[in-house]
Amino acid sequence: MIAWTGSANIQDGITVELRGLKGIHLADDKTHVTIGVGETWGSVYDELEKKGLTTAGGRVGRVGVGGLLLGGEQIPIPRFNIPQRAYSNRTSGGLSFFSTRRGFACDTVIDFEVVLASGEIVHANTHENADLFVALKGGLNNFGIVAAVKMETIKSQDMWGGVAVYGHETFGQLLEATSDFVKDELDEDTHLMVSAGYVGAYQMNVASCCMYHTKGVENPPTLQRFTALPMNEEHSSLRREAGQVKFCDQLSSFTLDGSR
Repeated sequence: MIAWTGSANIQDGITVELRGLKGIHLADDKTHVTIGVGETWGSVYDELEKKGLTTAGGRVGRVGVGGLLLGGEQIPIPRFNIPQRAYSNRTSGGLSFFSTRRGFACDTVIDFEVVLASGEIVHANTHENADLFVALKGGLNNFGIVAAVKMETIKSQDMWGGVAVYGHETFGQLLEATSDFVKDELDEDTHLMVSAGYVGAYQMNVASCCMYHTKGVENPPTLQRFTALPMNEEHSSLRREAGQVKFCDQLSSFTLDGSR
């Protein structure tokens, strides 16, 4: 979650390795899933989609569960009809493809299993340690070591979208379309990421738009302002897939371990 080298460490301190904390356990009623923080979102989605389910977690499959939910940056929440448990202008606890409708990824957490500094293992939820429950959601804090999280599940279904790549000369039009989208769009099933810069994989300056419709509507009216712009067809990929695993894998492919 943190974008600069060394930021996850403390001078003369310790770093606790949590990748061994595995486990994905679906509740009998399938309404929630308990996940070890050492899992990645790709492994979570792979397992849940076997049951026709998914959850509102990270957009990049290689990202770890714990870091996304507990860390983040200061981001204002979109102005849609998001559940009251999502607080405006809060510290982010992870964006998901479903954030427009459901808030940040941490907003679908219903329980944290936490090891406190005393060594005591506690649960933080709306009924137990409620203040800790709120603080852990995207708080980028050190109140304890979270070992597992319990998250709401949602039905897995087709999504439409992918990555549109434009020449750098299109960036002005892309910004205008993005501004209009933010001001006027009310479709809670859309998700959008717009960026510009030099992309080493393409060896050129590009503008891009990662766009998704989580209900699987192909090229919906809400996103046509972006699909109508002239694209670099060689590098663009807009398609319909079952579930979000393929889209997470696609975003994972844009980065390599050890590179920034």
